[in-house]
Amino acid sequence: MARDTPVDSSSDQLPERNQAQTADRILHRRSYLKLAGTTAGLVAGTGTAAAGADIDADVNIVDAGADNSGNTPINAVLESVHGNGTTIYFPPGEYRLDSFRNGANDWTWYGEDATFVVPSHVTEGYLHLTGNGWTIDGIDVDLSADGAAPVNFLHGGDWTFRNVEFVGRMSDPSSRANSELLYLDAHRGTQGLVENVRAMDGSAAVDESSNRGGLQIVGSEGDLTLRNVAVSGFANNSMYFHNMPGHLLIDNCYLEDTNTGVRIGGNTTVRDTVFNQSQAPPARWSGASAARGIWINSNSSTSGDITIEGCEFVMGDPRGAHAIYTSNSHEGIEIRDCVIRQDSDFYAVQLDEGGSGRTIIDNVSITGDSSKAGIYLSGRSGARLRNLCLQKAGDGVRVRNSSDVRIENSTINVTGTSVSGSPSTSGISNSGTCPVPDGDWAPEETSDENSENDDEREEATDPDGTPIRLEGEGEYQIAVSGDIQPAPEIAQWVTEGEQYGDGQVDWYLTGSWTEWYFTGEVEAFELENVEEISVYLDGEEVDPDALGASNDAEPAEKTLRLEGECDYLIAVSGDIRPDEKIAQWVTEGEQYGDGQVDWYLTGSWTEWHYTGEIETFEVDSTDDLRVFVDGETVDPNSLDTSSRADAESVLRLEGTTEYFVEVSGDIRPDEKIAQWVTEGEQYGDGQVDWYLTESWTQWYFTGDIETFEVSSTDDLRIFVDGIEVNTNSL
Repeated sequence: MARDTPVDSSSDQLPERNQAQTADRILHRRSYLKLAGTTAGLVAGTGTAAAGADIDADVNIVDAGADNSGNTPINAVLESVHGNGTTIYFPPGEYRLDSFRNGANDWTWYGEDATFVVPSHVTEGYLHLTGNGWTIDGIDVDLSADGAAPVNFLHGGDWTFRNVEFVGRMSDPSSRANSELLYLDAHRGTQGLVENVRAMDGSAAVDESSNRGGLQIVGSEGDLTLRNVAVSGFANNSMYFHNMPGHLLIDNCYLEDTNTGVRIGGNTTVRDTVFNQSQAPPARWSGASAARGIWINSNSSTSGDITIEGCEFVMGDPRGAHAIYTSNSHEGIEIRDCVIRQDSDFYAVQLDEGGSGRTIIDNVSITGDSSKAGIYLSGRSGARLRNLCLQKAGDGVRVRNSSDVRIENSTINVTGTSVSGSPSTSGISNSGTCPVPDGDWAPEETSDENSENDDEREEATDPDGTPIRLEGEGEYQIAVSGDIQPAPEIAQWVTEGEQYGDGQVDWYLTGSWTEWYFTGEVEAFELENVEEISVYLDGEEVDPDALGASNDAEPAEKTLRLEGECDYLIAVSGDIRPDEKIAQWVTEGEQYGDGQVDWYLTGSWTEWHYTGEIETFEVDSTDDLRVFVDGETVDPNSLDTSSRADAESVLRLEGTTEYFVEVSGDIRPDEKIAQWVTEGEQYGDGQVDWYLTESWTQWYFTGDIETFEVSSTDDLRIFVDGIEVNTNSL
């Protein structure tokens, strides 16, 4: 949402749904262009690996004997060439692929106008990928065959699934189990990325029903990112992402007329995402249909704060529901820079069930015809609501069962009660107009005209000058003494006078590449993340610092937060300073100084800002201690240097068995297992003797595994440092 939104204090009229709000639209210029790039990528780029990938293939799948007419299955050929470290190129064409399961590591499939054709008999497992370091890029999936209902499992660690379009509506066999289009998870300490993925055909028409859903994450211990993902028309949990210990980022996504919306737990960020929800097909098993926005609903409180920022919601009749709704307790929640049009008769923002962390709603606009309050809070003591703009039917803000709630510097222009309950208020105006959703963001359909335009772009000549190419993620600014123009592949996403002009560029990268041609000399060159971006000048990689990227900037600070009770000693390679809320209790030269802190906690919290890396982290107790680095929960034992001289490895078992493990160093249980075992009984002196019953266990150890015995290997999976291993290798 545009910052410092102007308010017309002379108007008390509710805005029309299609009222132009060009200056105040939610998708500020940078976010809007990201989404525009997303939808165009999902149209012109889907089925084609990212431009400029420059990937050297080990195997051309057609040259290896695969049929690209879509008539003959390619499984035998694919299985014969696929393996660890292999890159396979799929030329233009259709490839009939039956169910495929593989656990290889460090491989890539990339396609150019390539499509997997799903046979009609595939109703459950289709792609089942469990290795580490794998990538699928630019291969669409055609599931339009009558009866086809592929269920895909994207597992493992440090994997990427990008530039993929699912074409056709998912069929609906009777089974409700394993019924989502995509199941996602990443091993602890790793990441998974779903990027530029489109599934707009869903699983049912609005007047039909289905048991099939979209994307699901349950229990991922690694971090997952969904970027530029668009879905529509799913009847059973469109994006079901709850109860995962790892961090979840939903970035620049789009949901339209799809059941349930996004369902999350804690430790989640949703940003720059659009919810266009007025109707949705019902789930067949329940008959229920609710086109929600964000539903915070985990089976139990999932640790970690929730951030919702820069999002746009249009919640209409007949089946639109809450824009943001929580039905379970959780930790902190912050909602900022969002625009909501709530026409369906629900609270736009309903936060109840309480929360153990802070509640902040800042710079949020709510308009629409709902008779319910725009914001409803229950069990939210200490909540802070700032810079709100409510212009709607019904009530404004309703507060229940909450103390010390403050509403500040806000416009609340409603037909009902402005504020009810007992919050303190200051700087409240009861007249004014508020921003409404922009409304110009729906993904476009493919067309021959688009294809012709793509051909024209491919034939365009490069501008005059020297090329400068950037690869990675971050914002960047370039200034040259002459002129600067985008490469033809980039020109469609930028506008002269906005992102570039007068010898300057101010834009961003999201894990991709960009290229510009300039005349003269580079006079200024600034990067948000120097370490995350590679720079090439006239085809040769150069040090960004040589172009002035470092610009003598101060080192980036990180934040370390501790909650609980302990004595602690911290040493960092740079500087460390207390948070302003802590500064009054500590003195430089006594409790901290010279890159060190030596202090204590007594059932409270502390927060420090530091540069460099943590070199020493010692605590006298980790009982009930929680540690966060830049808002992310970390295991205090992973930072604790007082008790471990050697680096720890991680042993994880999944399945059913009795097991005995002996290592040459020490071994300790994961914090989630520690409550079930006792040192001196189940483990101690470098040994573990315990069991599994259709579950998992995880242990940290130093040294080498000297003995590994199990009672059964049936359905048993074993991982060391996130890599699946065979029992015989141990």
